Amino acid sequence: MTEVTHPTSSLAQIRALMPDRPLTTHETRQIIERQTTRLLKFLDVNGPAVPVEQMVGTLGHIELLRVHELISSGATQWAGDRWLMMLDGRESPSRQRFTMGHELGHIVFHGMRTEVLPPYHDVTSADRLETCCNYFAACLLMPRPWMKRAYAEGLQSVPDLARLFEVSWEAMHIRLEQLGLVTPMTTYFRSVA
Repeated sequence: MTEVTHPTSSLAQIRALMPDRPLTTHETRQIIERQTTRLLKFLDVNGPAVPVEQMVGTLGHIELLRVHELISSGATQWAGDRWLMMLDGRESPSRQRFTMGHELGHIVFHGMRTEVLPPYHDVTSADRLETCCNYFAACLLMPRPWMKRAYAEGLQSVPDLARLFEVSWEAMHIRLEQLGLVTPMTTYFRSVA
């Protein structure tokens, strides 16, 4: 991974990919795919597994803390001169990796929620943001081109793919569903039981 010389400008460029208007879910997903692709390119990350902890450190102005008493998997807040990204240190390494990606999504989307993700029917802006941050983490840790390449090369089992990308089986299966490569998760877990 290449050291970024201007981390703030990298985040600014990634944020700039988001238009300043309300977005549909489909538009948001397309933009998140572009944002994560650009971020990986900025940091010269070319294959799995994404070194997300090193990436967070390289972006600058982000302090990573592992806390053992969080009520959620993670949280991020601005501390005046840096972002504090807190992870539940009791969770598995693969879960912490996903949480880092999710919290990085919060940093990228900071200040845009109400403009870009207004309430839609009975879904609040906050709920839409959480969904976007999950999608951001999935796209960052399991980029579409890498997933499709691995799958086409015959690596198709959830455990093997999860091991390669260093994510949980559940996160891998959801990503495979998003990419249209497997059936819905309920079918998968019924067939495993």
